[in-house]
Amino acid sequence: MAGGGRKRQRILLTGEIPSPAEPPSGCRFRTRCRHVRDLCAEEVPAAPPPGSVHGAACHFRLEETPPVAV
Repeated sequence: MAGGGRKRQRILLTGEIPSPAEPPSGCRFRTRCRHVRDLCAEEVPAAPPPGSVHGAACHFRLEETPPVAV
């Protein structure tokens, strides 16, 4: 098995697919994100720094703790 033999857990997306014609406020992916919080509706997250290996435009990309349900 590729990747050192580790099996990756599949993440199934739920929620609404955002409209490209009328994207949601704040983070465009918040309607489907399992880590969503109030801040996600208020502010667009900053892009990851150039050259970051696991970059994501997310307010909480560096957190290790589970999200708080909103």
